[in-house]
Amino acid sequence: MRIPVGGGAPQLVLETRGEPDYRCARAPASLCVVSEPSADGKEVTYVAFDPVKGRGNTLRTIQNPTAEFLGVALSPDGTTLALSRTGEAEIRIRLLSLAGEPDHEFAVRGWPNLTGLDWSPDGKGLYCGSVSRKVARFSTWI
Repeated sequence: MRIPVGGGAPQLVLETRGEPDYRCARAPASLCVVSEPSADGKEVTYVAFDPVKGRGNTLRTIQNPTAEFLGVALSPDGTTLALSRTGEAEIRIRLLSLAGEPDHEFAVRGWPNLTGLDWSPDGKGLYCGSVSRKVARFSTWI
């Protein structure tokens, strides 16, 4: 659903399978992305959507998702989707290109239990958090 910030009646944008998880790029980019799990749970598809027109093209499909993605962040320019799974012993971040570039993956060594993931405003780095029994940590990678 969408609703004007100043109030008003909500309007349906689109319907999707499962619990919707959506992200939008920052202006001047206009891409919004929603994830849709397959009925059998063997893949997750990321689909573009327009807040006024609704469903757009399929952008990426991930095969065999073995755990939920806690960290999902769309880059400010809408060209890259950053993903990280929950419950990992070491945070691994996958950068999936939505613009035809090669994908990239890296580990945040020594940091378990991702608590959040977001892009820096300029799109040149990522912020993430980690929690253990002893300490909560927050860092950035550029």
